Amino acid sequence: MAAPLVWINGHPGAGKFTVAKTMASRDPRVLVIDNHSLIDPVAKRLGPNSRDHPDYQKFRKAERDRVFQEYVLDPSFRDRIIVFTDFQSYSDIGPSVAHEYKAVAQEADRPFLPYHLQCDFEENMERALSQERMESDTTKLTDGKLLASILANEDPYMFPESQRIRATCKPPDEVARLILSDCHQHVGSSS
Repeated sequence: MAAPLVWINGHPGAGKFTVAKTMASRDPRVLVIDNHSLIDPVAKRLGPNSRDHPDYQKFRKAERDRVFQEYVLDPSFRDRIIVFTDFQSYSDIGPSVAHEYKAVAQEADRPFLPYHLQCDFEENMERALSQERMESDTTKLTDGKLLASILANEDPYMFPESQRIRATCKPPDEVARLILSDCHQHVGSSS
């Protein structure tokens, strides 16, 4: 069996990318694919109001499929732990998009390890509205009103087997170690 596909889902600003980068710094087999590496090319192609474009979801799916082929399904990446960060909720197409990750993991004969990174409201707002995030050259959400509405009204999608991790109570290094420990049970530890 190939190395796992890890899917870290959570609200914008919950710390998913920080945890994923920490995982990569601790294990050279980890390949991080941040959700903004899938969103930003579509936003660039469709322009400033890309999320309102009628073909937005079609292009997003095409970008996911390209990355799935290039990394998840390519046999040369079989020994790499592929870590995706994401925010999918229970509304609209969230569940079907989430299940694309599970399906491609199964197709590639990879264990699917889903996590829900949870952060308290105040901490989540502070992280998402940080100066570093505001100055990012990505399309990361930095609108406080919109984020507050999302935090109040949209729960991140969870698979029945998802592990919930409270990121407010744990530093990124501890969360990364926890997830890597699960991965190493499937592929063996490199350290």
